[in-house]
Order: sequence, then structure tokens, then C-alpha cells
Amino acid sequence: MVKEHKRDFDQPILYFCPTYLPQGDGTIIMYTNGDQYTDSRNIRSIRRALCRYYALDYSALRSKWRNHCNIGLAPLLLAPGYVLIPVKTRIARCKGDPCYAFVNLHYIDSVLACGEQITGSTILFKNGARLGCHNGLKNIKNKMLAAKAIERIYCDSRYTNQGLEEVFYRIIEMFKQEKGS
Repeated sequence: MVKEHKRDFDQPILYFCPTYLPQGDGTIIMYTNGDQYTDSRNIRSIRRALCRYYALDYSALRSKWRNHCNIGLAPLLLAPGYVLIPVKTRIARCKGDPCYAFVNLHYIDSVLACGEQITGSTILFKNGARLGCHNGLKNIKNKMLAAKAIERIYCDSRYTNQGLEEVFYRIIEMFKQEKGS
């Protein structure tokens, strides 16, 4: 079922990956509840819309991760516990052809290697879904470890309720000091 651009991102995404449609590039979006939609927009447009929905500057994020972790395609750190990592799902037919999908890190159950003859692996999700990819087992495990490290660094106590309480307390104390002086 091809969905138009009106699809929003209020449900958690399991993965979104590029696909070829008769009218051009499209994107398959799989939600954590098992719903699957095919969107007529290409994967870059979906990624841009998702970043816009979560008020995220992907180009700044990508340059920061590139300098920090020496990785090319950055994971999408949308919220604490909601991280999408890039995995290669197809071989590009031509230059500029998108071939990377984004997979929800916290819904990955296991990653299986395809075997000796075939390079690649299969990602098994907690809801029973599968996604075949061209990345090897070691590559995907490294991406998962890097994304977990990035999440640990940037989703620390500054973004939890306790961190917010401390910030509000400091602001109130500053106002009290200004009124008192």
C-alpha cells in the first residue's frame, strides 16, 4: 500500500529502508506494532521529515559524530531509548542511489550472519520481523556499540527529569538572588 506524504511519525519506527517503486525511489516504513507502509518519498526525504518531526539537525549531528566517532552515516538519536542506526540493505545501482536503511537499535533481538558463501547478515527484531542487509555481522555489532556509546554520552542526566529539576531549581535560585539584591 503506497501512502502519501501525510503519514506522521507518532508511532515508534522499527525500521525504514529504500525500495524501488514504478514511479521511482520509495521507502518502506515498518512500525514496532507490525504495520508496514510504502511511502512514495525517497529515504532521504523520510529521514529529513523524521528529523524535522523530532526537531533534530541531521547535518550538525552527522558532522559531530564524524568528528567524535569517525563514522560516516550517523545514527539518528531521536530521543532517549529511540536510536536508529544505518545499515546497508541493497547495492546501489548508480551513484547517489540510496542503499542504507535506519533500524531501531532498541528493538534488535539478534543479528545472524548469512554464512561463508554469502556476505551480509539478517537482523531479527523483538516483534518477530526480519531485515536482510549487506553489512557483515561485525560491522553491525560495531554500529550498535557506537550508537549505544553515543546515546550514553548525549542522553545522560541532563535530559532526564532529575536533570530538568536541577535546572529549574537553579533558575529559581537565580531569580531569588536577583530579587534579594
